[in-house]
Amino acid sequence: MSSGRRVFAYENLRIGVRSAEGVYLEWLEEFFVPQFGVEEVAAADWEITIVLDGDRYERLVRLGPSREELLCFALDTRDIHLPRWNADSPAKILFDEKAETFFLVESECRRITLVSRRDGGRSRIAVMRVVRELAMNRAQRDGGVILHASAFNLGNGGVIVTGPKGAGKTTLLMYALQATPSEYVSNDRVLLRLEGAARIRGIPTIVTLREPTLRFFPPVLDRLRESGYTIRLTRREASELSPTEPTVKPDGRRSLGPNQFCDVLEVKSTAGARPAALVFPRLCDRTGPLRLSRMPKDRAAERLYDSLFGVRKLRTTSPLFSDAPEQPAFDQEKLEGACRALTSEVGCYECELGPDAYSDNRSSQVLVDQLGGAS
Repeated sequence: MSSGRRVFAYENLRIGVRSAEGVYLEWLEEFFVPQFGVEEVAAADWEITIVLDGDRYERLVRLGPSREELLCFALDTRDIHLPRWNADSPAKILFDEKAETFFLVESECRRITLVSRRDGGRSRIAVMRVVRELAMNRAQRDGGVILHASAFNLGNGGVIVTGPKGAGKTTLLMYALQATPSEYVSNDRVLLRLEGAARIRGIPTIVTLREPTLRFFPPVLDRLRESGYTIRLTRREASELSPTEPTVKPDGRRSLGPNQFCDVLEVKSTAGARPAALVFPRLCDRTGPLRLSRMPKDRAAERLYDSLFGVRKLRTTSPLFSDAPEQPAFDQEKLEGACRALTSEVGCYECELGPDAYSDNRSSQVLVDQLGGAS
């Protein structure tokens, strides 16, 4: 692949990424599109440069860490803090030992350099996280709200599936994408806009599939095994390798990019949708097809607030990768208001999922009948 530059656009933010290794740009484009756009423009709000240079990497290693750690990436249930490195430099230098990558952050001129000794796959994930963190920070600064949710587009609008970890969000998403004429929007994070007509937009994340989920969908598991897909490879790279099992973690998890996930499910992906329904899955012992029950709006708003991204930490993103001197303070009243506003506009449902919900052919019709024209 030839070297070059891409400008990734999310909402009104543009991020230029430059690499002498074109496969990085190919991987990022595959990971982010269509939720991010790719634009042919010269100007960008931030410029990121990816450098693979073993000598420079070793020189940085020898500088050693300071006693300071900085919050770099905000995940929903935990934060990633990285040690700041000793350096007589205007840039803040941080080191991610797991990714074998240094981050040189020059906030005032909005420039970031990532230095790795080689392309080991983990550095691709590191640059993805930087781009995504910048986008999430700007979206929230501009009034957006981030939901910890999956989403798909069905019929007249978007269906948001949210709830606590382990509630069955990814499994219900996979079932809806397999069993109904729907399109993928997002697996784990969704940006909500309430200005004017409400709108949701996907925020790309790594899709982690666990053995209990894959057992519900044998054809998907077969296609996954045949694909050779793993999060550290592009689809082209995977196709050029001999057929092999994707990387499987000790507990049986498999990690994919969003478009790899859509490929093995044989579905289309779309950037966003007009929200039409809010669904809270709940695992239970009842037999038969899944059951959707209307929820009172006030109860749905309370449960949605508990499912917002980062609420348990009273923070939603990292201040390091931001173009604002200070991130907006956590505003509980504003977030509660956003939850009430969304639940007042869409159908709100609890979805009961028994042990045979996904094997019962009637479940797909329940989704189409009740969510296809939800309001």
